[in-house]
Amino acid sequence: MIFEYIAVKARLKEFIVNEFMEEGAILQDNQSLFGSGVVSSLGVIELLVFIQKNFHVAIDAAEISVNNFDTIEMMMRLIEEKWPNR
Repeated sequence: MIFEYIAVKARLKEFIVNEFMEEGAILQDNQSLFGSGVVSSLGVIELLVFIQKNFHVAIDAAEISVNNFDTIEMMMRLIEEKWPNR
């Protein structure tokens, strides 16, 4: 389970860096993606689709908020809650 968590986190970070940040940028797990301007409201939709497609989790519309998508840590908490076969 720990290895899977680490692998998912690495994939999520890689996606965010590649899609939303400049080459060579470093993303911290607790960095505010909205506060630092990395992700816009439209970017959340891209993140949502990526997470649902790649990690096979269903996220309800009510869960799409800054409280769940502002940092890597927050997204990982949401993914963990939604993981099938957890």
